Amino acid sequence: MRRASIVGVVLVVAAAIVYVLLRDVTLYEFPSRSEQLAAVGKVIRDCSVCPELVVLPQGSFLMGASEQDRDIYLRSGGSAELAAAETPAHRVDIAYTLAFGRYEITWDEYDKCVRERECPERYAGTWGRGRNPAIHVSWDDVTRQYLPWLNKKAGLHDKPTSFQYRLPTEAEWEYAARAGTTTAFSFGDSIDSTQANYDGKMSYNNGQSGEFRQKPLPVGRFQANPFGLYDMHGNVAEWVQDAWHENYQGAPSDGSAREGGMSFMGATVRAVRGGTWLANPGALRSAFRGRTDSTTSSFSIGFRVVRTIPIAGNR
Repeated sequence: MRRASIVGVVLVVAAAIVYVLLRDVTLYEFPSRSEQLAAVGKVIRDCSVCPELVVLPQGSFLMGASEQDRDIYLRSGGSAELAAAETPAHRVDIAYTLAFGRYEITWDEYDKCVRERECPERYAGTWGRGRNPAIHVSWDDVTRQYLPWLNKKAGLHDKPTSFQYRLPTEAEWEYAARAGTTTAFSFGDSIDSTQANYDGKMSYNNGQSGEFRQKPLPVGRFQANPFGLYDMHGNVAEWVQDAWHENYQGAPSDGSAREGGMSFMGATVRAVRGGTWLANPGALRSAFRGRTDSTTSSFSIGFRVVRTIPIAGNR
């Protein structure tokens, strides 16, 4: 009888320990296809240190610049080389449910990894940390240190990699930035500095000139796009998974990343998207593509994360 009591106590203690370890993890998956569809637009968070994600609808879109978009960009003084990188426009299908970072990863979020000695400490400049986007974080830092740490904290490290936290692909990023629109920006074909953080002294396509703030701003200062995502245009450019290719010839049509491509001093050149706080307005267009090598640590580049959410039993 005494032995049975001891066993019972041990089991209760073990259960309590498991509860303590798992109580801040709420791993989202959908019981059925109908519940998956009903969750579109919902903001979710997998754990206490995990970023907020928005569940995006499945769909298809035309990736790359239209002829009109490209012509306006070139007439505004845009680079012919970078305009060519946005071609040919091609149809991409996002036939899976993607949960996309609501905001760029902030210092508050990144520094939790630093405090656990899993990520390198990075310089924030004179602009402060807190809700400002984490900068001076390279592609290598993100993929080799921050993401493995985040997946472990969310309990995803032993799950299939297809359902783990990761960087968005270029196609996923543009799909999320366009948010169902076909214009140069998610809010139209022109832009002003009340809509995004960039060099607002420069006008674009008959838009108004305005304020150049000369620094990154705390995330979420401007209106969200139709998918509920903030700062997809401007503030800081964002790393994506893809290696840089000079155009879309041979690009995949299923939303997957494209590897291979260029290298610089032994490091793969990666694509960055979205434009920055010091960029001209044409570089904030949904179609615009930038590039730098994976070791780059810049005061104008940050990142956000995504993950694919499965239907229960389909993992």
